[in-house]
Formats: sequence, C-alpha cells, structure tokens
Amino acid sequence: MADIEWPESLVPSTVVFYLQQHTARTESLFTRQQQVLELSAPRWVCRLTFPPMEQIDAALMDATIAKLRGGANRVRLFD
Repeated sequence: MADIEWPESLVPSTVVFYLQQHTARTESLFTRQQQVLELSAPRWVCRLTFPPMEQIDAALMDATIAKLRGGANRVRLFD
C-alpha cells in the first residue's frame, strides 16, 4: 500500500469525514439465515465533492483516481 500525495490544484468544494462500522455479513445458502460480525474497529471515511468538471483539471482527476487502484493505496489530504 502506497501513500499518494493529493494534487494541490484539485481543491474540493466540500470535505466530510465520518466513521463507518466495519462489519462482515454471511448468509447460508440453505436457510438464508444471516450472520453479521463486527470487525476490529470502525473505519474513517472521507467524502470529497468537487465543483463542475469545467472548473477543474479533468485529466489530473482521472490520473489521481487511477493511482488509487480501487482503494489499494492511501491518499494524504491536507485540510
């Protein structure tokens, strides 16, 4: 897992941090009973909202999202 520096030119319009419960759910194929397990600790989630695409560098945004590889890497944000 690599730490990626967030580009300074991509400035979000809003930033929201919240805790999300870290759970796992399994379901029996035969009885459809579900088992929910609470895992280690809640996860911090960050939600960024950006201005319309005309106001930001779309190519830089695409490149930054590609570097994340679906959550395989971490991003260092400065508030």
